[in-house]
Amino acid sequence: MTSKSIKNVVIIGGGISGPALALALQKHSINSTLYEGRPSNYKVGGSIALSSNAMRMLDNLGLATKTRSIGYPGDTMSLVNLEGKELGILTWGSETLFGYPAIITYRNSIRELLLDECQKNGISVRYDMRFVGASEDPETGIATARFANGEIVEADLLVGADGIFSRVREAIMPGHTPKFRGQVTVRGFTASKNIKGLDKNDVRSKIVLSPAGSFAVLPADKDADHIIFFSTLTTHARSKEEWREFSKDQVGLKAMLQDPFSKEPWSEYIRNLVTQTPVEGFDCWPFHTITIPQYTSTHGHILVLGDAAHGLPPSAGQGGSMALEDALTLALTISHFNTALSSPSPSPSLLNHLHIWHHIRKQRIAKVEERTNASTSTRTATLTKSEEERGEKEKALKEVSGKGVELEWLYGYSVEGFEGEFEGRLAGVGDGE
Repeated sequence: MTSKSIKNVVIIGGGISGPALALALQKHSINSTLYEGRPSNYKVGGSIALSSNAMRMLDNLGLATKTRSIGYPGDTMSLVNLEGKELGILTWGSETLFGYPAIITYRNSIRELLLDECQKNGISVRYDMRFVGASEDPETGIATARFANGEIVEADLLVGADGIFSRVREAIMPGHTPKFRGQVTVRGFTASKNIKGLDKNDVRSKIVLSPAGSFAVLPADKDADHIIFFSTLTTHARSKEEWREFSKDQVGLKAMLQDPFSKEPWSEYIRNLVTQTPVEGFDCWPFHTITIPQYTSTHGHILVLGDAAHGLPPSAGQGGSMALEDALTLALTISHFNTALSSPSPSPSLLNHLHIWHHIRKQRIAKVEERTNASTSTRTATLTKSEEERGEKEKALKEVSGKGVELEWLYGYSVEGFEGEFEGRLAGVGDGE
């Protein structure tokens, strides 16, 4: 089959990576349509940390200033023990060091910002379109998406941006299912005024560590009018349907945080948070990850990105950032392929372009996950009753917290840097069919 340019892309999923991809493709003069299975008034819960690398991606889309306006700077998070001693600092970003601050905002706010921008730019977003299956024709180079309402849509490329339980992934990688990591984050959200005796000026981002567990608190908005708090707890695996029911049991979720955090030695501040927050303020996020051998289908006309390709645990603080990086680097890869079609023979290979993109992204994801595992392991290991062991682990914790130039590889990542690596690899392997 003779290669043809990618002119029309179907994107499944209206979270973060889906609309980001649509906007990035448009900048390269590539049309796309976004399909979301949920209704237009659907809201997602929780907050999100957009680190410096994520903000750089959003700036490429022209959205950095708007993102700052819907969130607040959150460059660091302190790790402290029950006595308030600082054990380390988690760094999420720095405008001085990496060019962009980290911004904390509501997950739904950044999602709606991206979707609104799509609609302002004339990108079609279709809701209540539940995806059920996909196929590709290697002869015509056409990907086909099927929806629950019976509609069938064809495109040059079909991209699954449909999350950890991706249906698109199942279409190209059947049998590869998310793995539960034995932990669930139980979160609470409340207005500061709901908590007796709380001075919102004292609210700052921190994780309190003790032999009995860990408890995180952070402002949900720049004026700390609202607070988010959470703890990661151990639990058993459940089916997708069972998790759905588990998350609906807000009385049970509140009870999970009340035991043990409503008792000493936890501070009065933490005890009040878990007892005085209204029950409707609780939700959860189970830790699932996924590893697949490749992000593309056999012939390259169907692929996945974001959590559908490489779910990271929430403790990474990089899930949204990696999704944004995936979207912008994929758009550049497709544009590079289209441009190469106008060059002298040999004809470029779409599959080869996508495989190079996949290998570069997979190596980066693996490095991010390695750092996350090291940090999480050390934080968990710090929860020990031995003073000698605690001293050693506190020292190790400071070493993995990271600061300054040590994190340039993570927070200094750019589309331009990806392009240089991509072109180098492309030149090294050639690009013939």
